[in-house]
Amino acid sequence: MNDKLHFPGWGVNRVKVDLESSEETLCFRAGVTLDGKLVGHAFNQGGGGPTHVTLTEAALKKIAKPAGIEDHVERLVENEVALQELAKTHKRWGKEIGAGCVYALCHDELKAWGTKAQEGKTGGSEENEDYFRKKPSAEEVHRLEIGKILQRHLHMNLPLPATVRLEALKLLSEACVIIDDEDLSPAALLAYYIQYVVPELPLMPDDRTDELGHNQ
Repeated sequence: MNDKLHFPGWGVNRVKVDLESSEETLCFRAGVTLDGKLVGHAFNQGGGGPTHVTLTEAALKKIAKPAGIEDHVERLVENEVALQELAKTHKRWGKEIGAGCVYALCHDELKAWGTKAQEGKTGGSEENEDYFRKKPSAEEVHRLEIGKILQRHLHMNLPLPATVRLEALKLLSEACVIIDDEDLSPAALLAYYIQYVVPELPLMPDDRTDELGHNQ
């Protein structure tokens, strides 16, 4: 059923939600509008009870409260809360994108996201984030690549290029780890690098090192 056809012009504004008090139903207070003008108020105590809608005395002189308006108001409030969550999520993404984070959507996810937003059915922040895949920034990719080179050379017992060693030491210094030992072994360098620069770097099966760089 399309509520817009059955309740043309009816809407809500000034929606305030108390999530802590929301149990079986959403606890909220909101203004009820008709053609953009305030004509009443609605609330739900959040304990599973019904939504109450009351019209102002001035409104009652002109119109009667439509049957079923309570259910309609509930759906409008749920949509409004979803849009508020979406706005908060977009604001946070904007800040993170400005800081270098990149988000991407595959085609199917983008289509699903657009449909949900258009219908006003977008869920809370946890559901929203399911549609987005956070990808590493260019700096994070660079740090991971240096770590992989360190791993590969140690795993294959190859001499470590001086440029890679210097870059690893530079990234360690940016992480506030200063190493003065010029004779530091590749295994020890990798151990420091994994501990302080890229803790998320997966270890190779034959390249598990402790904090001192000793193979385990």
